[in-house]
Amino acid sequence: MVGFALGKEEGPQINFHGTKMVVRSQDDSEGTCSLIEMIHPLNICRALHIHPNSTEAYYVLEGKYSIQYGKKSYHSQIRDFVFIPKGIPHNYQSGSNGRKVLVISSAGLE
Repeated sequence: MVGFALGKEEGPQINFHGTKMVVRSQDDSEGTCSLIEMIHPLNICRALHIHPNSTEAYYVLEGKYSIQYGKKSYHSQIRDFVFIPKGIPHNYQSGSNGRKVLVISSAGLE
């Protein structure tokens, strides 16, 4: 493994229902993790869902998010971190000022 570096706009990009996703992990991670920068439209809410085989974590880069996991709800701000174990129902909503979160998970989420 040689490692890699990506500039702020580098990496594969995916448009998922108006959410811009920039994949920051590469095959060079040897299948260990996915790192995805998500830029959301304002006030977008994702459906409650489960990842049965992987954990997921959110690190808020810009704006505010409401993140629900299990029976808990967390109102996050810039630089807050939320970890969700595998198999726990969760969702999130971006705030009225949005808008950018880094999602860390087991490899393959992208």
